[in-house]
Amino acid sequence: MRWLLAVAALLPAAAFSADPVAGKYWYEQNCARCHGSPPQERQAGTPNITGFGADRIQNALRNVSAMAKVNLSATQVQDVAAYLVDPPRYARFPGVDYNDQWWNPQEPGWGLSLYQRPNASTTGTLLIYDQDGVPMWLLLAGLEWRWPQRLEGGLARTAGGGWPLGLPLEPAVERADGVARGFWHATGDDRVPWSWSFALAGRAHPPVRLHVAMGGGHGTLQHDPAVIAASVSFLRAHLRTP
Repeated sequence: MRWLLAVAALLPAAAFSADPVAGKYWYEQNCARCHGSPPQERQAGTPNITGFGADRIQNALRNVSAMAKVNLSATQVQDVAAYLVDPPRYARFPGVDYNDQWWNPQEPGWGLSLYQRPNASTTGTLLIYDQDGVPMWLLLAGLEWRWPQRLEGGLARTAGGGWPLGLPLEPAVERADGVARGFWHATGDDRVPWSWSFALAGRAHPPVRLHVAMGGGHGTLQHDPAVIAASVSFLRAHLRTP
């Protein structure tokens, strides 16, 4: 046992790799208001912080009174420092949180849901209606940011079968009762095909939200902070209170 512990003590710790794309996101959310976007010297006391390392950022967070309300974890500080090494290199990535449902009231008949993580990994779903008025969900796949306001990728359509275990979910979602219905599913689910959630969402009466996460597995979404936040937001928007 002593020998095993000694070997374990000698093994190198897994190297942490800071994420500059996530760093841009954290910078834009917490720092850009004072330090500019991209970083620049805007006024006395707010220098251009390009090239600032993690230690210098941490020192400022501890000692500069104007930054007392900035709440960044140690990992997020490392990410911000990685971004500040060369901000122009990451100009195409968004610093804005686009997680939401989007539509144009002047253009009824379609809607878009985007799911974006701090590292700019983004998926989405598009709801449209065919020529017969039947709703159709499409998955936004292989998305890449070309610049902060332009996201490009492909569209995928799935065909789902009946829900497993013989549960009669179709009649429940088809009722026009005004009840909001949310569907969350990972494409890597090896027990329940995510196409079935697509099919159910397509038959449900609005308001409906469909969240498809790329990868993962059958039990991953309930532990995903982004999914938890989206779920809470959905509940807050639609729960009826006395």
